[in-house]
Amino acid sequence: MSIIGSAFLPHTPLLLPTTDPAHAKRVQSLRKAVEEVVAWAYAAQPDVVVCFNPHAPSVGNQFTFNLAEQYTASFDEFGDLTTKVALLGTPTFAYNMKENLEALLPVASVIEPRVNYGLGIPAIFFHQRMPQLPWVEISTRRTTPEENLAFGARMQEVLLNSRKRILLLATGEVSARLTDAAPQGKSPEAAHFRKHWLETLHHNALQDFLKTVPAAQAEEVSSCGTWSVAQILGALVSIRTHVKVLYDEAPYGVAYAVATWQPA
Repeated sequence: MSIIGSAFLPHTPLLLPTTDPAHAKRVQSLRKAVEEVVAWAYAAQPDVVVCFNPHAPSVGNQFTFNLAEQYTASFDEFGDLTTKVALLGTPTFAYNMKENLEALLPVASVIEPRVNYGLGIPAIFFHQRMPQLPWVEISTRRTTPEENLAFGARMQEVLLNSRKRILLLATGEVSARLTDAAPQGKSPEAAHFRKHWLETLHHNALQDFLKTVPAAQAEEVSSCGTWSVAQILGALVSIRTHVKVLYDEAPYGVAYAVATWQPA
C-alpha cells in the first residue's frame, strides 16, 4: 500500500476544547465533520500522516520538510494555556522524501519540534484516536497554486514506492474574508472565489480550477487552503478517487470545508 486516502480540514482555533460554549455551539457541525474524517482515517489504519501545512516554516519559500523526531503544539496565542498535543515525527521517512525530490524541485528541510495551529489543531482530533501515529509536516510554497499541484504530482512518484500506508492531509480555509463579520474583513472577490472553489470541490474537479487561479486572487481572499489542497490534489493526479464533502459553511464570515478523497 501507499496512499490510502486524503483529507482537507480547517485549522480554526474555534475547534479548540477551551472555546467559549456559545462559539463552540456555532461550529458544532464542523467539529462533527472533523470527527467523521478521523473515524474514517482510524478505520483505514494509516502508518503515517503527511500533513501539508500552509503556515509551516518555509526556508527561502521552498517546499520545506520538518525532520523533527517529535512535534509538540500548544495554543497560547489563542489564550488557551492548557491544551497541548505531542506527536511522533518520522524523520527518516521525511528525509527520504526530501532527498528524492531535491534534484527536481526547490525543497529544503528544518528540524522544528514546535508546530503551529496549522497542524496542531487537526492533530488534536487524530491524537485522541491514534496517539502513536507518526506525522510529517511539509510547507506549501507561495508561488502559484499550479506549482503546488506540480509539487504534489512529483511527490506522488515517491509516495507510490513506499510500503507505508500514507494518509495525506491538507489544512486551511477556503476564504477568511467572506463577509464583514470575518476577522480580516470582507473581500469583494471572496464570494465569487468560494463559489467556484466549492462547486469544483463537490464535482471532483477542483484540480482543474486551481490550475487557473491567480496567486494574487487566493491571497486577496485569504485562502490559505488553496496552497495546501493543491499539494494533495497533485499527489492524487493519477489515482481514481471519490470525493466526499462533509462540510462547507461559513460561520463568522470565514468559509470552511471538510472533505475526503477516497480511492474509487
